[in-house]
Amino acid sequence: MQHYELPLIAAGRLIEAADGGERYVFYNDDVEFAIPRLDDLSFQAIRDADGIPLRNCSVNDIIGFLSRIGKLWRDDDYPLRRLLLDLGPKATGESVDTYRHSLDLFIGLISTKAYLGDIIDAELRNRLYLDEWVPYHNVYLRAEPLGRLLHIIVGNVPVASVYSLVRGILTKNVNIAKLPSRDVVTLSLFARSFFDLAPEHPITKTTSVVYWDRNEDQWIDRFMDIAHGLCIWGGEKSVEIYKSKARIGVEVIEYGPKLGAQIIRWNEADAGNLPIRVAHDIAVFDQEACFCPQIIYLEGNIDSFIEALSEALERYTKIWPKGQYEVDHYAHMNYVKLAHLYKGGDVRACERLSWLIVKLPVGHDIALEHPLGRTIYVRPVHDVRECVQFLDCRNQTVGVDPIEVGHELKDALAERGVQRISNIGYVDIPRLGLGHDGKYLDRLVRWAALERERDFNCKIYDVPYEEKLHNTLVAD
Repeated sequence: MQHYELPLIAAGRLIEAADGGERYVFYNDDVEFAIPRLDDLSFQAIRDADGIPLRNCSVNDIIGFLSRIGKLWRDDDYPLRRLLLDLGPKATGESVDTYRHSLDLFIGLISTKAYLGDIIDAELRNRLYLDEWVPYHNVYLRAEPLGRLLHIIVGNVPVASVYSLVRGILTKNVNIAKLPSRDVVTLSLFARSFFDLAPEHPITKTTSVVYWDRNEDQWIDRFMDIAHGLCIWGGEKSVEIYKSKARIGVEVIEYGPKLGAQIIRWNEADAGNLPIRVAHDIAVFDQEACFCPQIIYLEGNIDSFIEALSEALERYTKIWPKGQYEVDHYAHMNYVKLAHLYKGGDVRACERLSWLIVKLPVGHDIALEHPLGRTIYVRPVHDVRECVQFLDCRNQTVGVDPIEVGHELKDALAERGVQRISNIGYVDIPRLGLGHDGKYLDRLVRWAALERERDFNCKIYDVPYEEKLHNTLVAD
């Protein structure tokens, strides 16, 4: 069995487990991963990390740092990249091709300075708010970091951990990331690369990557006590636990469990590459991501659509092979398959259960727990407008095709609570201006305002009290 020791990262310090020291140990695919246990000294170093040097860094400096990190990871010969592409799929169960795709997609984005700057401008209106006091109506406005930002990371989508950390860095926060047991590798090695680039940089000095077990309340409570902001990724239970422990005044940004769906007006003659685009959105992350579709609402000939989608999903087993799953997963898929066959349903499946399509009868909805792993339900509708009633705030992303369907339904979907209406085939490539789960960078900062002098182009409103007070104060 391959053994690999991961460091604990405590505010710019790499802490290796001493010989015989206490470790957390994880086993995945014949690989043993170990990470040192937290102790009082590590916690004190994290608690005492000085955020002032990072606050005083310019946005351009921060963007430059992240861009150089991205360029390191784009180099096929970079040792940590080679190591992560070896260990990452083993830790997560994803296929090597799927893991490499998601890693390269995100690394490609953060290595682009213009993209990082545009994210800040799109989500904070102006990147200068992070560097200086900017005139804004009757005040000067500045965006200050929250302080210590605690990230509770989930393991189903490996790059989500990097995404969360990068956004914390862009807003100049002191970042503490708690690794998930399902993937202790991805974020650990990504943060480890900061030391290869600039070990003394304020970003390196204010980044911590740690782990604790879910039953270690002493560490949960201690870190919750020092956090000024909280990014929670995970299932309902995890979100509830950490939200319940948040102190008053702590900004809580939750990325809880969500579902994806698609709405399609199918015309086989004009379909083009739609089936392969649908298959892409199903196959990416093996549906583990909250934006991946679990059900398709289809207006049109459902049988011809299912035939085309079957061929496309089979093609994707060669483009991105399905990840490794326990026997229980395939038992779950097989149960769903047999249950719908027993009820007289129409089911298509790969012999290896690399994918599964379930045609729902008219008027029926998903009645069984969704097994994911490229399982898709297709529900016929006479008109796409019928499907709105089945969608709500649990549906983070709804893919539409043709795009005119999105324009037709945008108001109804937004009223129901849908956060994102996307182009099918690009679900893993969010467009600039989109906030994941409807949450933008302004949640990661606090706003400070300096009022302008009242005689400097100040707006005086026709309010009797304000006018009377103004006249009194300026009188000789």
